[in-house]
Amino acid sequence: MTQTIQKQIVQILKKDEQSISGIKKSLEELGIKMHRLTLAGYLSSMVDSEILKVKEIKPAKVYSLNQKGTVSLYRKIGKAIREIYPDNHGDICLSFLYYTFNRPIFIREFELCDVDLPKNYRKSFSTKKITFIKSFQESGIEIPDNEMLIEPESTNNFQVMRIMRNLILSQNSLMAESSLIDTEQKTLEDV
Repeated sequence: MTQTIQKQIVQILKKDEQSISGIKKSLEELGIKMHRLTLAGYLSSMVDSEILKVKEIKPAKVYSLNQKGTVSLYRKIGKAIREIYPDNHGDICLSFLYYTFNRPIFIREFELCDVDLPKNYRKSFSTKKITFIKSFQESGIEIPDNEMLIEPESTNNFQVMRIMRNLILSQNSLMAESSLIDTEQKTLEDV
């Protein structure tokens, strides 16, 4: 799915729920012309990915943002960590999220994972903080501008994190399509 079309649909539905006709009209106002059946395919895919939810109000279907969709990704991560590691959820979750998303982590993300806050971390002063916040907003999750970003002090579970990442990416298309992951390649100086 083209990320720009998905992002435009999310932006349109942030204002209010709409029928397919309303979404089509709003996209056309933005200069995106699309056949109704093609748009229906995009919307269906976004519902399957839990980004949108749909309800039937005869004779139309009405689409709205499903904030639980992105949240469910975090809940799945938190559940997996709690099942594998009975103690120290916060620190392990921080290492996992940091490694998997390839970026510093907001405190709000631990609430979404339903795990304790980490005890061993350092503050991050990433220049991409505003970009990260915008990505969350596009996914329907509000992060305050003054929210702290943190990084793990150490990543001694590096191999475990790599295995867990591979398992989740191969099993969960939500993770693979998430706009919350920083896909910019690291240089040797960054490592």
